[in-house]
Amino acid sequence: MKRCTLFLLIAVLLFAGLGSLSAQNAEANILGIEIGQVTAWNFQADDFGTSDLLGLHFGMTDDMEVGVVFLSGDGGNMPMFSLLRMSFFLQEVFGLHVSTGNSAGNVAGGIGAFTVPVRREFDETLTTSLRISLDYLNPDFSGVSITEGILGLGISGKISF
Repeated sequence: MKRCTLFLLIAVLLFAGLGSLSAQNAEANILGIEIGQVTAWNFQADDFGTSDLLGLHFGMTDDMEVGVVFLSGDGGNMPMFSLLRMSFFLQEVFGLHVSTGNSAGNVAGGIGAFTVPVRREFDETLTTSLRISLDYLNPDFSGVSITEGILGLGISGKISF
């Protein structure tokens, strides 16, 4: 059942992005700072966990950002992550991101989708936004099956220049 749920999630994310491949504007022109919270379901522990999120994003093109994201998990059901994340904006309010990095010395990574329901621009130099994301993270590619990862729902605020 877990494997079926994971494949269904990945299929939905991929098909959602196929409708609009002409990306619009990323939030960060130069630099973006993201702070938020993540609540996650750990398939291996079969329980919930929480984490604080801190991200530093750099605008690469009009439709792509690259950044580092730190998740300081509670240790038990949500481990700590240090990730390099590439975010692709498929529309102004919707995008996908791919993450890779480490969790307690193990190779970790993930894939996710996000939406930006609230976005405010001030004189084309400062942007504030609210971001809601759904991510699948695997804390150990060498020892944990792909069906035993972590499914997280996050909400964060972002200030971009």
